[in-house]
Amino acid sequence: MAKQVQCPNGHFYDLRKFQVCPFCGAPAMTAMQPPPPPSPQQGMYPPPPQPGMYPPPPPQPGMYPPPPPPMGQGINADQRTVSLSSFDETNTQPVVGWLVGVSGPSKGRTYAIRENKNFIGRSANMDIVLADDNSVSREKHAVIVYVPRQRAFIAQPGDSRELYYINDKVVLDNTGLKENDVLEIGRSRFFFLPLCGESFGWDEIRAQ
Repeated sequence: MAKQVQCPNGHFYDLRKFQVCPFCGAPAMTAMQPPPPPSPQQGMYPPPPQPGMYPPPPPQPGMYPPPPPPMGQGINADQRTVSLSSFDETNTQPVVGWLVGVSGPSKGRTYAIRENKNFIGRSANMDIVLADDNSVSREKHAVIVYVPRQRAFIAQPGDSRELYYINDKVVLDNTGLKENDVLEIGRSRFFFLPLCGESFGWDEIRAQ
């Protein structure tokens, strides 16, 4: 292995071949030593972590709540929780009576009657939907009205050309309804069962 030395004038040469500097004749001044290996603090190893710099351990199952959904993604309707305190009874119309199917396509089914006008037909936007009876008009085949102030039920003719009957009498104008009257609408027959009347009305509950 070559032994490099340096003369006072800065020339480097191999001391094994030359006793003096072959460039200027000056004697050797220092011998070149290989540089020492870098210490661990000079970049061979990462510096030790400082207090408080350790990363937190990975979360264990069940230790933390699930993260919120990304912005822009709504919550599925099945995941919503409705506060009971936000329920406003004024936005609903309570049930005041029922039509109960006793024959025809609506046999065994119950249809709720609510305050004010109840339109009856096959269309899904009707208040009482008789979708299984093609003989019923799509919209407003019949109308049943509950008048809260009088606690009275009234049957009215619909806007279609089709007719319907109460106790086998055709409804051509306002006709009062009483308990157990039989309505024939399309191919179905119904019993009328009132909830509200002389002994009960939702106006009493609201007044309390």
